[in-house]
Order: sequence, then C-alpha cells, then structure tokens
Amino acid sequence: MLTFTVKLIGAMCVIASCAAVGLSSVFKLRRHAKTLAVVRRSLGTIRAELTTRLTPLPELFARLATDADEPFRTFAATLTRSMNRLGEVRFSELWVEAVDASNLGLLPDELAVLRDLGRVLGRYELDEQRAYLQYAEERISEFTLRAEHRRDADSKPRAAVAVACGVILTLIML
Repeated sequence: MLTFTVKLIGAMCVIASCAAVGLSSVFKLRRHAKTLAVVRRSLGTIRAELTTRLTPLPELFARLATDADEPFRTFAATLTRSMNRLGEVRFSELWVEAVDASNLGLLPDELAVLRDLGRVLGRYELDEQRAYLQYAEERISEFTLRAEHRRDADSKPRAAVAVACGVILTLIML
C-alpha cells in the first residue's frame, strides 16, 4: 500500500512539474505580447511629447522613468541615469546601452527597431524624428499583432502538450 501511495505522489509530482513548464511557456508568450504593447504606447508618448510639447529628451525620459509601465520604465530609468554622460558620449550610444541593459525580453528584430530609433532621436530635425518614431511605432505594432496572434494560437496547445508529456512520463515510470 505504501509503495502505491509513493508512486501516486511521484506521478502527481511529474504531471504537476510538466504542467508548470507548460504554464511557464504560456506566461512567457503573454509577457512578450504585453511588453510589445507597452513599448508601442511608450513610443506614442515619446512622439507626442517631442512633436507637440517639444519636451527635451532628458526631461521626457525622466518622466517616463516614473510614469511608464514596466518594462519600459526600467529602460527609461536606465537611460535617465546615463544622461549625465551626455556630451562625452552620444545620445545614440546611451540609448543602445540602455536597450541592452534593460533586458526588455524582446526578439532581435524588435530590439533592432529600438536601437535604430536611438540613432535618430535628438540628432535630426523634428520632422525626421517624428517620421522615424511613427515608423518605429508601426513596426512595433506589427510585432505586437504577431505576438498576440502567437499567444492566442499557441497557449492552449503548449499547456496541453506539457500535461500530456507528464501523463506519458508517468505511465512509462509506472
């Protein structure tokens, strides 16, 4: 009787562990889509502040460091902390350092859009900055739609496969 109970508890642990791996994968898909949505909204805020209020970049990112949603808040805070080096280091370099240091959890193509944006901000005329900000927003919107579609299409299958793997492992071990 004790052997059966131990096996049953072990089987439940294996199934629960596999289900946890599946849920972790689902949460990662959700977090990615949410992060892209936050980045898109934050880029919209940057565009509006630069083009309508003509907010200076240091002031704008200091505000975003407190007002933006995570993980963009962390990015803005990292960039704001490095602004004291502005003058010895170009803004574009500070921007790329902040993108890399913030661990936004984005894919390489998504990060490339953000890195390229840093090469434009504060460097060109306002119209060119606005145009590239709009382009970056559109690209991030495309990435967001893809991530949301992937999240919606892949969440249930990932969870189901993980639980099924747990059940199969349990059957093999019993």
